[in-house]
Amino acid sequence: GHSALQRDMTDTDGYGTMLLAVMAFRVYDSYQKRGTVSRDTIHKFLSDVHGDESYKAQGIRKTLDAMFTIPESPADRNASTLTGGVIGRVVSSLTASQFCNGVSETLEGTNHVLLDWVATVGSAMLPPIDIPPSTSAYVEAIQSSHRSTSRICQKYGLAEGRLYEIKRR
Repeated sequence: GHSALQRDMTDTDGYGTMLLAVMAFRVYDSYQKRGTVSRDTIHKFLSDVHGDESYKAQGIRKTLDAMFTIPESPADRNASTLTGGVIGRVVSSLTASQFCNGVSETLEGTNHVLLDWVATVGSAMLPPIDIPPSTSAYVEAIQSSHRSTSRICQKYGLAEGRLYEIKRR
């Protein structure tokens, strides 16, 4: 039995999903820093991201039930697949390996409730594609854009030094 991370390394999309799962695990683990993620911690993150008690929605609850139930044998895994129910030992927290396996088992196409918002945040942090190779060219491009600080200050009659003071506070 290979873990989901090892199994999916041959599949580029699967490997990317597992890397995202590892990153998501680290984000969830950062709350308590115990090397495991509890269901309660995930509930807190989901409430912050999707709204209070969003984790109680049927689809999310079903996903979490499946992730926090560890099949104790291949027969449990087969029975879970056949019945659509979850059979195995219910755990209160997951290790990184269990989390990644749980994500792999509950992935719906390319979507997963525990990964989607992490992917969105990660994508938002990526720089624009058309960044010039040199820093000076990048700064020049910013200053010449309609969003540069000096142009905004000119447009609204602000002293640039005052704007930086406001930002500093």
